[in-house]
Amino acid sequence: MQKLVWYSRRWNIETFFKTLKTGCRIEDIRLTTADRLANCIALCCVVSWRISWLTILQRQSSTTSPAAVFTDIERALLDRSMPSNSQGTRRDIAFYITAVARLGGYLDRSSDPLPGRTVLWRGFIRLADLVAGFQAANADASSTCG
Repeated sequence: MQKLVWYSRRWNIETFFKTLKTGCRIEDIRLTTADRLANCIALCCVVSWRISWLTILQRQSSTTSPAAVFTDIERALLDRSMPSNSQGTRRDIAFYITAVARLGGYLDRSSDPLPGRTVLWRGFIRLADLVAGFQAANADASSTCG
């Protein structure tokens, strides 16, 4: 039974590495030292894990708090980026995952399947840019260089 449980997790492992290879393009990285390569791989593994974790969360656990996954700035920016038809829209984990997916090109039609890793990857790239822009725009003058 234990071997079957391990084997059942194989698909999640395969898709983690697919995200690492296609999203992070880990095979295209050409660094000159082992330390730099190790640091880059470690960072890419964290990014790939986050995408994989969100994909699993959206399919299995709707009770997870959005604060466990997204920072306050990310949630605020995603709130602003999502068109909401009503003021009482529930801001649960599914809402924020859909918001990230919409940034990545997900259309969120009623007939569409749940967003996958590729569209979440693209959405996170855009979200990272939004966060960086927000932080740059709101930085005080004492924290700038030059």
